[in-house]
Amino acid sequence: MGAGGRGDARVLVVYGSESGSAKRGISKIAGKWKAAGVNIVKIVEGNTVASQVRSDLKDNYDVVVVATSSFGEGDPPSNFNLFLLELMRGSAAGDKPLAGAQHVVLGYGASVYETFQNTPRLADKFLEECGSRRMAMRVELDEGMEDDGESKLASFERDVLKLLQALPEPKAPAACDWRKPDAKILEKSESDLTMDAFEGGGSAGVVLGLAGVAAAVAAGYAYYTGMISF
Repeated sequence: MGAGGRGDARVLVVYGSESGSAKRGISKIAGKWKAAGVNIVKIVEGNTVASQVRSDLKDNYDVVVVATSSFGEGDPPSNFNLFLLELMRGSAAGDKPLAGAQHVVLGYGASVYETFQNTPRLADKFLEECGSRRMAMRVELDEGMEDDGESKLASFERDVLKLLQALPEPKAPAACDWRKPDAKILEKSESDLTMDAFEGGGSAGVVLGLAGVAAAVAAGYAYYTGMISF
């Protein structure tokens, strides 16, 4: 683990997107990084690697680049829900499952909404609390600002590329606190995220839905066999 000073860091790009903007945006940037020689291992929706957060994610990747929006009342997109849930659980456990990893977050949103950037901010906060080092300040895109998008994306692409080509040691001080550039969040509980995943549809809903069906079948079988034993 760790690729301090080298340009061969193993990079995982994780996105959360309802409309597709975050996916398209970070995929385009990651493609340019790859062309510049960066080792982009995977570009995936958050739910795809959720189960690795508290197991072997830090063993397989040196850097996690997150690009996500918020949905509804500051909730994660349906394809990012399980990832955020596992980050929350890792944060609460206090055992630093991502110690040795580094991360950076790109947030999509529009400041006309009260819960602007809620999921990106929560993800950044939980990643740090899971032990990951923040390698650059979170970039928050605002669709409502005429001059915001292109210039901020260009800066994000350029600045993060430099870091990926000469990655600092994971034990180096964080680039900044998660509260920059803004700390306003709407807290979410584990039950909130679990319920959102179950009701939200998409891959998160399918995963938890199938788990619920399996649990119901198992419970029914146990009850049935219990009756026979009597």
